[in-house]
Amino acid sequence: MIQIENLSKVFRTSEVETIALNHVSMEVKEGEFVAIMGESGSGKSTLVKIVVGLLKYNKGQVCLNGVSLNEICLNELYNRVTYLSQDAPIFDGTIKENVVFDKAVSDEKILEALMKVQLSYLLENVNNGLYTEIGEKGTCLSGGEKQRLALSRLWFDESELVILDEATSALDNLTEENVMREVILHLKEKTVIAIAHRLNSVISFDRIVVFRDGKIVDQGTFEYLISNNDYFLELYNSSVQQ
Repeated sequence: MIQIENLSKVFRTSEVETIALNHVSMEVKEGEFVAIMGESGSGKSTLVKIVVGLLKYNKGQVCLNGVSLNEICLNELYNRVTYLSQDAPIFDGTIKENVVFDKAVSDEKILEALMKVQLSYLLENVNNGLYTEIGEKGTCLSGGEKQRLALSRLWFDESELVILDEATSALDNLTEENVMREVILHLKEKTVIAIAHRLNSVISFDRIVVFRDGKIVDQGTFEYLISNNDYFLELYNSSVQQ
């Protein structure tokens, strides 16, 4: 469970002070699927980066299973939380190494994961299959391919919490919808927080939290929000046009 109470974050430069989060409180229960939606700069990415220890906060409290984030060492946090951003971390190595790193996993299971994220075709025209080098930072892959390769790692991940920060932003509508369907099905026993690039990919989530100007302005199911919140309706209409 994640408990966030009166969380505030201010970015300061020599001339400007920007309030990114303004006394935000929310809770994510174990096994819950929660999506976060809002305009660019609304505070959603700042929130998840705080949860995974990438940013410090100014005021408030964040607890993971009742323990303050400040009392959890980063190595322990990273063992419990998986964070995937839109800038998929790909390194110089083979396709297999990029999916499972040094874990002992059969080629068949890796091929199955690549199929789930619609990347099987990568192996069709290469001589070394999963052992094909993909170049430094995946230079031979497109942005969408890098994101799907990163998503395939979820099939071999043991963390209890998965956070997706616009992790499918480079995919077209249809591919994103199909890939996210498989990801959601695979993660059904875990807790998931997703910042959605397009709302269609998170319609089935238990709850959608709507951010605006660093605050939570509403939350609920997709059906509730689309019927009762004009701002959410604007966000939805904008997302389906992308």
